[in-house]
Amino acid sequence: MKVIKVIEMAAKKIDLITIKNNKLSLNIKGKPLHPDHEKEFPEKNRAQAACSFSSTLADDFAFKYHDPEINELKLSQFNSIKNYPLFFEYQNYDFYIEAEMPIEFYHPNREIRESLSHPNDNHNVLYGSINFGSDIGYSEFEIRSKSQVILTLKLEVFPSKIDYQKDYNQLLEEVNKEVYNLAYDFLRKTYQEMKISEKQNITEAEFFVIIENIFDDLFKALKRVEESPHHRIIRKRNVRPASRVKKVGRQSLKWLNKNSRHYDKELKLPEKMLAVEKKLSYDNFENKFIKWSFSELIKRLKHFKANYRSSKMNPDQDLINQIDKMIRKLKLKLKHSFLAEVGELQKIDSISLVLQMAPGYKELYK
Repeated sequence: MKVIKVIEMAAKKIDLITIKNNKLSLNIKGKPLHPDHEKEFPEKNRAQAACSFSSTLADDFAFKYHDPEINELKLSQFNSIKNYPLFFEYQNYDFYIEAEMPIEFYHPNREIRESLSHPNDNHNVLYGSINFGSDIGYSEFEIRSKSQVILTLKLEVFPSKIDYQKDYNQLLEEVNKEVYNLAYDFLRKTYQEMKISEKQNITEAEFFVIIENIFDDLFKALKRVEESPHHRIIRKRNVRPASRVKKVGRQSLKWLNKNSRHYDKELKLPEKMLAVEKKLSYDNFENKFIKWSFSELIKRLKHFKANYRSSKMNPDQDLINQIDKMIRKLKLKLKHSFLAEVGELQKIDSISLVLQMAPGYKELYK
C-alpha cells in the first residue's frame, strides 16, 4: 500500500537535494517526510515548497531533487523548483559539500553556521548535520571561496502538524500582523519574506530585526530622493573684486551707487562690486528630517551593538560586522551626499506634504 511506502520512506535518510558541476557538489540527505506524518502524500499541488540556488561559477549545474511520486531524484531544468516539502522542523539534515577549491559555509544564524566543519582539516570539503528546530520559513545558505560567494541555496522549512500550504499561508498572514508585538528573536534560523507592520515600544532585538528587513528599502528610497532632492533657490550676496563678478545686475549697480568709494573715477571702472548668485539650497525641514533619522538610526545601532556585546560571553562576530557595515553605510550618506549641506533638525511642528507624498520622501517617512 502507498501509506506503508510513505512511512518506510520517512524512516530512513535519502538524497533530497543534489547540486553538482565539475567544480562543486552539494548533497543534502534526510527523511523526505516528517515522522509524524502517517498519511499519503497530498494530491499534486496541494503542498508546495520552494527551493532555489544561484552560482557565480561559469559551468552549468545538474540540479536534482527528490520527487516522492517516483521515489527518486528528478533532474530539474531550472534553478528553482516548487515541490512537495522536503525539509521540516525538528529534523536532522546531513550536508556534504565538496569543491576543487577551499570553501567556507555561511548562514546568518551562528548555530547553523557552525554545524558544518572541514573533516580531517580538508578545506575543500564541508560536512555536518543541521536541525532547524521549531523555525519554519525560508532559510538561505552561502558557499564561499576566498570570501566570495560562489553558490547560494535557498530552501523552505515546513511545519509538521498543520494542513500544509493552506494553513501555512494563513499562519504567515497572522504572523505578519502580530509578530512585532512579540519579543522577536533576531537570531532566528530562518526568515520569512514579509512586510513590516507598524509597532510602538519595540525591544532592541525587535528594532534590529525591523531595520535589517527594511535597510535595503531605506537606501532605495534615499536614491530616489537623491535624484531630485527637495530644494529652494537662494540668492547669495558677496562683495568681490569687480573682475571676479560674472554678472552685473540691478542690485549690483544699486550697491555701487551707495558705495561709490569702490568706483575708480579716473579709470571709470569699479574696483569692487556686489555679486548676486543664485544657488540651490537643500537646507529645509524635509532634508533635515532625513538627516536626523539617519543620525538617530546610527545611535540606535551603536547602542544595540554595545548592549549585545556586553550581554554575550561569546558574541557572534558576523553579526557585529553586519552592524558595523550598516553604520558605515549610513555615515557615508551623511558625509557624501546632499545631506552634508543640510543643518540639524531643531524641532518637529508638523509633517509637510513633501514628506507625505513626494517620491522617496514618503517611503523614508513611513
